Amino acid sequence: MQHAPRCYALRTARKLFLAALFLISMLPLAARAGAQELDTKKVYISLPYEQLPLERVFAEIEKRADIRFLYDAAACNAGQPVKLQVKNQSLFNLLNYLKDATGLEFRQTDRYFSVRPSKVPLPKSMQTEAEAAPRNNVISGKVTDAGGTALIGVSVQLKGTSTGVVTDAEGKYSITAPANSVLIFSYVGYEKQELPLENETVVNVIMKNTAGGLDEVVVVGYTKQKKISIVGSLVTVTGDELKQSPASNLSNALAGRLPGLIAMQNSGSPGADHSRILIRGYSTSGDNSPSS
Repeated sequence: MQHAPRCYALRTARKLFLAALFLISMLPLAARAGAQELDTKKVYISLPYEQLPLERVFAEIEKRADIRFLYDAAACNAGQPVKLQVKNQSLFNLLNYLKDATGLEFRQTDRYFSVRPSKVPLPKSMQTEAEAAPRNNVISGKVTDAGGTALIGVSVQLKGTSTGVVTDAEGKYSITAPANSVLIFSYVGYEKQELPLENETVVNVIMKNTAGGLDEVVVVGYTKQKKISIVGSLVTVTGDELKQSPASNLSNALAGRLPGLIAMQNSGSPGADHSRILIRGYSTSGDNSPSS
């Protein structure tokens, strides 16, 4: 029992000694935690090389400046050669040089620098093509005669295409067209008008009466009528346009070339390649196919 106080004193001294060692080991970490972020303008480096792979450049800088680079070797193309001329140069200027030479970005967190590729802009040639690509605009407006009366059923067609619409009961229309295109306005008894587009979104048109011509005979899709008796709009398709179609049957060649015309092919049998033609879709009270 006489040795108990002595053993207790030894154990206490040992605990105090270990605690002191722990505190001493934590001093560098505490000092770094309380330190300010590394000032790259006050760190100077010299590299005795004229050219090195990028990953070697990072390793040499890490060794001399006591910093660390965090990067993906493949994404940053770490094997690319970098020309060097670094003599007593600040870390700040060196990183800016590497940014310009490699297209990489550096983000600093104390002594750690994360590296990633910069967002590379499109080449000028691709930018020019993107700017030159036509942009579609929705064009709307109203079509009237010289007296201001709205015209119903005026054909509004995008020149060179089969895209077209007709005006409603108030003479209004709406069509999607690219910039620098041409709209064709046509109506029985009025002069056809071609209007080039620039950046307009509203195009109002006043149709001009034709001098005579109402007694002329018009051949429509399935009959013949005098112009004066036609109350709807007329749309024509030329032989040159039909020649562009690979279809061997005329009914199929007309598909998609005339507004309001629907060509329906009901059979897939060899030789049965003709289509059933409907004018302005199905009717609620009967058949809208042209009579023979």
